[in-house]
Amino acid sequence: MSWQLTNLTAPDGSTYQTLVSNGISWQSFVSVNRGKYPYWLVYDPNSDIIWNSTTDLTTIWPVGMEVVGVSVAPPANLNGNFVWYNGAITPVISLKQNPQIAMLSQACQDNIIAGFSTTLISPSGTITLSQTDQQNNQLGLTLAAQIIATATPWASGEVVAADSIRTYAGDYYVTFNGGTCGTTTPAFPSGFSVKVDDNGVLWEKYGWPVGTNYGITFVTPRQGVMLGSQGAAFIANCRIQFQNLKARVQALGTLPYWSASSPVASGGEIVDLSGNVYVSAAGGVTGTTSPTFSPSASAINDGSVVWTFEGTQTQLIQELSWTQVT
Repeated sequence: MSWQLTNLTAPDGSTYQTLVSNGISWQSFVSVNRGKYPYWLVYDPNSDIIWNSTTDLTTIWPVGMEVVGVSVAPPANLNGNFVWYNGAITPVISLKQNPQIAMLSQACQDNIIAGFSTTLISPSGTITLSQTDQQNNQLGLTLAAQIIATATPWASGEVVAADSIRTYAGDYYVTFNGGTCGTTTPAFPSGFSVKVDDNGVLWEKYGWPVGTNYGITFVTPRQGVMLGSQGAAFIANCRIQFQNLKARVQALGTLPYWSASSPVASGGEIVDLSGNVYVSAAGGVTGTTSPTFSPSASAINDGSVVWTFEGTQTQLIQELSWTQVT
């Protein structure tokens, strides 16, 4: 959502600046004068926001509604759910969400860079997924798949060109000089950087380097394909965890208030005006009148629903933490 600062005229003729979302300004205004704290509250005309003139507090804040307040000075009173931030009445919860999401995003990236354990190589190590290594591993995976798809078995007496690749006993070998293969199978090497003479054709085991916490090691085409698959699954799992945590942070900021005679799903949550979150393990249907909600209550009976205190919105958001993906 994009915002820009725009001049608006209030019903009393005074002008001031407020934020406009995507070129559409809020259309309704409420004048609240409290001694030395006169200001205007700008809000969506279709919302159900209510200002209690006796307590000078906002008593209903629509779920998901963004409200912008503009003033020469902050209001005299805001309840604990709101603060005066950058010239606007801002829900406290919104100031907690973005930093938490940023922290979780960084944790996700750190996990990806740290890498994952694998038994593909010897010794078993941690693949280092730095940006450069990710690019190299992706190129290696593509090349490995091509080699596996196109390489042909070694054959006696075959004339092979330079840079030809042949497969034998599940491994892949490359010759940089070419020539005519011998009539008997050569003793193909099991290690890298070892040449075998095949009637003048020099074969070497094919592979490429990858970075690990043990240093550089080499993998074969088959290992490369397996490594690429493991890496793709590892990165996907990291990103899935981040998206799930992000969704939870966002959901905690848009929990509904209690409503009468309403169905509640198993695990359903509500929030009160103080930012306390209550959860129902079994769900049910709420009663016709609101029960007394209290964080100190062990169980709150409400129709067929039983609510228990889960924590404050801020507390639950800040408790969300990254679990290392391996």
